[in-house]
Amino acid sequence: MSILHPFKKDGIKYLTDTGRAQTLVYTGTTQRATTSSFSRTTKKLKNYFNIYSTENVVFAAINVTAYNTVMVGYNIESEVPEAKLSIEMLCKDIDLKNALLEACTHVLIFGDAFLEKRRYKDGTVSHLFPVDPQTIEIKYDNYGRITGYQQEINGQKGPMLKPEDILHFRFYPIPSSPYGLSLIEPNLSAIERKRATDTAIGNVMPRHGLKKLLIKVGNKEDGQIPPPEVMDAIRDKLEDLTEINEIVVPWVIDVSTIDEGGIQGIEEYYNYFLSQVVTGLMCPEEALGLGKGTTEATARTKAILWERMLKAYQHTFSETLRQDLFNEHLLNKGFKQQGSEAPIYADIKFESVTEEDQALKAKWLGNLLRGFPEGKLPFTLNEVRGIVGYSPRKDMEDVVENVSPPPEAAPAPQGQAPPPTQETTPSGGNNGRTVPVEPQKP
Repeated sequence: MSILHPFKKDGIKYLTDTGRAQTLVYTGTTQRATTSSFSRTTKKLKNYFNIYSTENVVFAAINVTAYNTVMVGYNIESEVPEAKLSIEMLCKDIDLKNALLEACTHVLIFGDAFLEKRRYKDGTVSHLFPVDPQTIEIKYDNYGRITGYQQEINGQKGPMLKPEDILHFRFYPIPSSPYGLSLIEPNLSAIERKRATDTAIGNVMPRHGLKKLLIKVGNKEDGQIPPPEVMDAIRDKLEDLTEINEIVVPWVIDVSTIDEGGIQGIEEYYNYFLSQVVTGLMCPEEALGLGKGTTEATARTKAILWERMLKAYQHTFSETLRQDLFNEHLLNKGFKQQGSEAPIYADIKFESVTEEDQALKAKWLGNLLRGFPEGKLPFTLNEVRGIVGYSPRKDMEDVVENVSPPPEAAPAPQGQAPPPTQETTPSGGNNGRTVPVEPQKP
């Protein structure tokens, strides 16, 4: 008997009422115990959005990351053409791309994104409505299973929403909480230091960033100090000085400049705190129009690493959509696997942001194949698809394409059996690799 068979022992039920395996690991004694360790508050969430909407570097980094994660396009994959078409129509009807763009922005700012499934009468999802993460509270039990979502606005709590009515995304899970970590939270101290530096530089620039005029009236040979009226009159004249004016004075007035050196080391101070913020936001400086002095090799390495990070974000979206949206839709439309209640497999694959990572894989694969004899491949086609990031296909499970057709064997002398021929075993045998097959005797 399987240990997951539904029976009770000492009050523990190994299967839930829905038949799914139930964890026996507690996440906390009470709901408050787990959330308090993270201290997610409305004040914090409002501060995140305030920083996002007022700090240009944070605003640019988050939006560039969100755009490149979602707006690169996607493809729906399924071995059943009708199921693939049904999911494609669903994505078009609910405007999936724009919903994911707003969700990605919310995840980066607040740590979580919530999309409410609004439905037609037959239960089909008609729209994905973004919900303000500042207003959502997640309800869950001692095992960490989410039991519902509740929105609170101006102290008024709304109805409890079932888990199947909400798509919940998070990129950086917090072990003691069902919520995710905001990308801004680890950068708060660096952002505050950058803000203080920006303010200081803004105050200093008008005084020390430009050359100041030094006006001398008279000379020591005269032995006289000009009267205040004369000094005030000269000062009043120079207060209206602009870039289109010229200074014309008699020989008794000497005009020179001071503070010509400006502010020493100001660029290093500014760049230090700027680089700290950009590093914490995990967005390449080149994507923000920065990165002065970066070499082409360094920029390429950054592009590859950034691409891989965005693929992790895309994977989060893909898995959540497949499990909580596509499967539900396929079951409602009757797309079930033969002899099972499980839905037909359908997935969403996002396009690449850059070609750098794919180019490296293609170069590696090409160099590897050159080391094998002509007409033989070390991989099945599905293995090759996996290397470049595509899902396997049943019609390619054990197929190997020859690089070139094998040469025809010379006819055997009369009375002798022909030499062994090279054939590819049928599906299910030897993983599709080429093996010698002895001909049958007449």
